[in-house]
This record gives sequence, structure tokens and C-alpha cells, in this order.
Amino acid sequence: MCFLWCSLAVAKHYTFTSSNTQAVSSYKAYYTKSIPRFILPRCSHLWSFFNDHLKGTSNFHCEQSQIFRMLVHMIRARKILLIGKLKGYSVLAIAEALPEDGKIFACAEAPYLGANSQEKSDDSSDGKKIRMRVGPVADTLEALHAEDEHFDIVFIDADQRNAVQYYSFVMDNHLLSMDGVICVENTLMKGQVYLENVSDENVLAVRKLNSVINSDPRVILPVQSGLSLIRRSPVPPDAVIESKVGISSL
Repeated sequence: MCFLWCSLAVAKHYTFTSSNTQAVSSYKAYYTKSIPRFILPRCSHLWSFFNDHLKGTSNFHCEQSQIFRMLVHMIRARKILLIGKLKGYSVLAIAEALPEDGKIFACAEAPYLGANSQEKSDDSSDGKKIRMRVGPVADTLEALHAEDEHFDIVFIDADQRNAVQYYSFVMDNHLLSMDGVICVENTLMKGQVYLENVSDENVLAVRKLNSVINSDPRVILPVQSGLSLIRRSPVPPDAVIESKVGISSL
């Protein structure tokens, strides 16, 4: 069982403070299953490595990692694309959920887990499923397209200003498999996208991304509560004549 914090409904009438945020986080953590204990012994050195390199950075919490693990199991994913700095805790949780021949392609502008992060990943059975591609994300996506790669799940946790570009490239070039799922992190920016008179460029970029996804006839958008899950329609793009997008809250 996992909880997603739906900030949209309260953003306009509620002032978030650190104490409020901590209270909600504690509530979510209490009602979320922890990462299975059997993962920890075989990955303990990796957890330590990731924590050492990720101090002071925004990391996915346990409950979000559990959502991703459940999603991998539900759609029986075998190949996953990570765009941006999805952090070690979640990467390892996702890798554990994949079958033995499963693969994760992690692409980012810089080796944010350190120069030896690939070698460290190779030290564990689950870490061997992770392949890191460092460099301009746009170039990496072009290369994956040229290699005719297709993915069951695409996670986008990149800089907000380029998120629309990444989403559009994935969809336009069929990097996402039919019935595949795109997970976009932080699509409500703690409720800021709902507020009026916002000038922050990152918030405006996320607002544009939400609009692009919502109006895209090629996808189904069933969840919009901070983490957006976008499922590709099983109908081929050239067969799409008319499509309606349904939205519900989790």
C-alpha cells in the first residue's frame, strides 16, 4: 500500500509549512510498506555508496520507490528508461523488481553518482541490470532511437525546462512501447502550478508540460497528483482519429 500526496486540491487555500510537510511525510511513511528486507544484504554496499554521493540532494522516498516497484511488477516491464537524476534508492528498487534479463538505461547530463558509479552497480546482481549513459540527454535519446530501442516504462525526473522536449521525443519517436507507461515526477511543483500569478520559469515549464500531455491524443492520463502516470494508447498513432483523455485522482 502506498500514498501519493495530492496537493492540487488544497494548493490554493493552504499554506505549506515545514511542519505541515513533515507531518504529511510521516503519515505517508507510516502507511507504506518498506523495501523488502531481503534486498538489503545483497545491496548494502550500494546503498552506502548512493547515500554518500547523494547527500544534500533531492532523493525519492521509500513510498515512491515502492510505487515504482509495484508498477514494474504490474505491467511486467523488462526494459526501462530513466531520464534525469532518478536517485539510487529508487533505481535499485526498480532494478530489483525487474526479471533477471531486465535492463535499465539511465541517462543524465553528468555522472551524478560519481565517476565509478557503473562499476559499483556492477558489483550486485540487481546493479548489473543498470546501464548508465552520460552526456547531453537529447543526444542519448537520439542514439537510443537510432538503436531502435523501445521501453516499457520511461521515468522523467529531469530539469523542468526540457521536460516537454524529452516527453515529445519519446512519444514522437516511439521509444515508448505500445501500452507502455511514462512516469513524470513533480508535475504539481508542490501545488505551485495551480496558483495564479506565478512567474517562476520552472513552474511555468511544468504547467506547459501538463498541458501538452493532457491534450495528447496518443496517451491516457489516469493519475494527476504530483506524480503523473501516462499510458500509451494501444491504438497506433496513425489510427488515432478522436481520443478523450480521462483524469482521476489517486
